[in-house]
Amino acid sequence: MSRQWQQFSSQLTTPRDALVRHAEACRIMGSPLYGTFLERCAEGRDDKTVLRLLGARPSNEDLIHGGSVLKLLAAVHELALRGDAPSLAMHYPSCGGDDDVEAAWRAFVRTVQGTTTEIGLAMDRPLQTNEIGRAAPLLGGFLWVVERFGLPLRIMEVGASAGLLLRWDRFRYEAPEWTWGPRDASVRIDRHFSATPPPFSPDVLVRIIERVGCDVAPIDPTTTEGTLKLRSFVWPDQRERLNNLRAACEIASAVPASVERASAPSWLQGRLQSPVGGAATVVYHTVMRQYLKPEARAALYDTLLAAAGRATHDAPLAYLTLEPENREANVLLHVWPGDMEIEIASASLHGLDVHWRTHAPYRKNRGTAAEQRC
Repeated sequence: MSRQWQQFSSQLTTPRDALVRHAEACRIMGSPLYGTFLERCAEGRDDKTVLRLLGARPSNEDLIHGGSVLKLLAAVHELALRGDAPSLAMHYPSCGGDDDVEAAWRAFVRTVQGTTTEIGLAMDRPLQTNEIGRAAPLLGGFLWVVERFGLPLRIMEVGASAGLLLRWDRFRYEAPEWTWGPRDASVRIDRHFSATPPPFSPDVLVRIIERVGCDVAPIDPTTTEGTLKLRSFVWPDQRERLNNLRAACEIASAVPASVERASAPSWLQGRLQSPVGGAATVVYHTVMRQYLKPEARAALYDTLLAAAGRATHDAPLAYLTLEPENREANVLLHVWPGDMEIEIASASLHGLDVHWRTHAPYRKNRGTAAEQRC
């Protein structure tokens, strides 16, 4: 996973490079619509409008980590969802359109060329992809903690955006050999799992006593405006992702969770100041680390390490991540006391292709690996 990411990001040195590589990624991850659009934009077939918009970004870092390409696509998608680009909405499945790629391309070009100022402003805002499928590999980490300690959970997501993954226990997970979660759940996560047995018992019961998160620009998923914004970041020809997002927003209205506007290090420092006995605290994030500046990563690690020193068997601390890593497994769990690092799974950054690490191997950690993960 990390080698693939390094190869991907090392080639995003120009706007054309970014478009070509994102086109490949969109096709691999099931969006032929966006794959076609980005390939043609890389060739300049839109009169180089998109190339110029990307070229106006402040640095290459915005191409690599700022998600400029995805923010541009989301800005255009939002126009269609709002009804401000009706000719495009006619062909976007997310808007009830006919999925005619050629007609959508022509409408996309007209829309981009007519709204460059609005799109440029939207590209200055944070990328806010709330991918419900990421709950699939995270499930292994959460249930591992519950099985090991037998305690209710306090869950804390940094970079939570709308906080939809703070409701992961209300989703239904289905694999060929096992299932977990409410049978009547409106969010169904299936076709995500390989045949390898999971590192947990599918019978484990979970009780969550606290659901909190932080984000620099949180979105309220219980409002019409918030839901529309979240939908704009999903690729318009991916109906299953859109359906699960819609259902997750409905769950959010029924299951309270707090997402505060705050930076991760300072927010987490306050939350982890004192351990809470009788509960296991799990701090987690997904595809977030790359957006932190180096000093923020260091501060996040220092905060976790300080809290780890206060962890006990009655008040354990866990740190669960889905991030690009320099090893095969990229879903990792760090647990204190005991200073253990557990390889939970490998998975795509949308939570697909989950391959469990059969015996969840772990090792004592001297801190370096966790520091690199922050």
